[in-house]
Amino acid sequence: YVEGEGGVPKAGLPRWVSSETFKARPREKRGLRWNEETTELFYAGLSKCGTDFGMLQRLMFPEKTRHQIKIKFMREEKQHPRRIDRALAHRVPLAPSEFHSAFPAAPSSP
Repeated sequence: YVEGEGGVPKAGLPRWVSSETFKARPREKRGLRWNEETTELFYAGLSKCGTDFGMLQRLMFPEKTRHQIKIKFMREEKQHPRRIDRALAHRVPLAPSEFHSAFPAAPSSP
C-alpha cells in the first residue's frame, strides 16, 4: 500500500502496488493469427531467408513484427522440427528483385 502524508494515497499512484504495477504494457495489439496459408508462406520465406527474421519480416510479413516471426519459428521448431530442418537445408536463392523491393537503394549523393 502506498501512502502519502497523513495516510492519504499519493496522487497519480495506484492504491496497491505489486509487480503488475510496473509490468511493461504491450506496444501493439495482438496481430493476425497464423493460418495454414501464412504458415506455408512462412516456410517458403524460411527457405529463402534462413533465420534472418528481420529480412523475412520485410520481404513477406510487413504486418507482423520481427518478434512475432521469431516466436512462430520457435513454436514450429518444437512442433515440426523436421519441417524446419528441411526448409533450412533446401535453400532457395533470393531473387534480386525481391531483395531490392524490401531494401530500396539509398539515394545517391551528388
